[in-house]
Amino acid sequence: MKHWDSPPHKTPDDTRHIHAQLSQPGERRYFVWDMGGEIIGAGGIHAGDELGFILHPEYWGKGLAREGAEAAMSHFWATTDAPRITAAADPDNLASVGLLTRLGFRVTGFRREAMCVAGYWSDDVYFALARPSDR
Repeated sequence: MKHWDSPPHKTPDDTRHIHAQLSQPGERRYFVWDMGGEIIGAGGIHAGDELGFILHPEYWGKGLAREGAEAAMSHFWATTDAPRITAAADPDNLASVGLLTRLGFRVTGFRREAMCVAGYWSDDVYFALARPSDR
């Protein structure tokens, strides 16, 4: 969780509140990802138009983050008239930067020392993806 906006959770109880929030009724744009009943990550659109995702390391490199992000993006395009989706990543997080690039996102900016989590300062690279014209 080096590239997340909080330190790693120490106990399952630290994470349960997130699952409870995502289980509330109403319009959903951020989703828990599960495989065979086991939670393996989460992702979707939060903070207005920002795409975010996290995936358990056991499932890295299998295309699952892309699959989840594409599903969330399709849902967002279908349920809003937003002109774009944005994203931010630590430029050292090559997997996330690569995924965003493969999804068609383009770099729109950069900020040094954008966030400090547990004493570690990270930069941010910002991305945007325009609404597809065929929708």
